[in-house]
Amino acid sequence: MEGNTTSPTVDRTVEIISAVDNEECASLIADIVAHPKGLVSPKEFAILNPPLSKSQISKRLNKLRESGVVAYENSPDQSPGEPRRYYHLTNEAREVFDRNNMFAPGPLSEMFDQIDHSEEFLKLIEKPRPSVDTEAINTNRRY
Repeated sequence: MEGNTTSPTVDRTVEIISAVDNEECASLIADIVAHPKGLVSPKEFAILNPPLSKSQISKRLNKLRESGVVAYENSPDQSPGEPRRYYHLTNEAREVFDRNNMFAPGPLSEMFDQIDHSEEFLKLIEKPRPSVDTEAINTNRRY
């Protein structure tokens, strides 16, 4: 028998968990999980993560997307200057996080609800979002 082989499930689990191995990426995932609509625009990420520049956020989101942790949808009906791209967890990432007790929606949502959000952020939350067919998004919460 040649070397150790692992199942694709184990390999994917390791890849997904490794993608959130730094504080910035973990923070972006927590933002998505805690967000009332489960779909977060880059502008919302910037408000929720003031120490990170837009460039840093973009790089982290690309890393997470390439690893299959997040995906994005474009909102076709936004006015100029409005957020068009919204990020969400993939079902596969949500399953991995659930199996490994990571990014539990309940506690993160409770913390999110306790934050005194700016007027700008509250207006962004109310913007229409693209329709995403995924079980990873909790669309029952309203802000």
